[in-house]
Amino acid sequence: MRRFRFNLEGVLDLRRQAEQEVRQHLAAALAHRSRLQDQLDAAIDAERSLNEYFRTNRLSVLQMQLQTTHGEHARQRIVDARVQLHHQDEEIGRIRERLVAAAAARTALERLREQRRDEHRRSAQAAEQAELDELAVLRHARASAGPLGAAGAAGVGVAA
Repeated sequence: MRRFRFNLEGVLDLRRQAEQEVRQHLAAALAHRSRLQDQLDAAIDAERSLNEYFRTNRLSVLQMQLQTTHGEHARQRIVDARVQLHHQDEEIGRIRERLVAAAAARTALERLREQRRDEHRRSAQAAEQAELDELAVLRHARASAGPLGAAGAAGVGVAA
């Protein structure tokens, strides 16, 4: 039986590679999202600490102005961190969509390869069965010809 060879194996390899690259891009995006989440958490903690400090201590007018300014900056850092996190979540969604598309392209080619492999196997089995059938017919013809062999059964060389 001839060995199976899928003509699109190179294309399949490229699709696997493309899918792997998208997976790596997704992993990097998720790591970046984690860092952004840490920054947001740190900004929220800093604002809480600042508010707690100013709430528990007696403040002068100047310190109250500083509290207001620091509080506004802390809130702005939180807003900025939330916006960045939202944008990163959107980017992750787009990357996941690309990953789904890349996986679908790869699996479609893999299904095609399996179909072609099955066709090749069926074709090889049919050819092998045809060869076995032919051998069986030849063996039967020889056995039914008797001691004269196949030539005597066909009437060749027999005088009347």
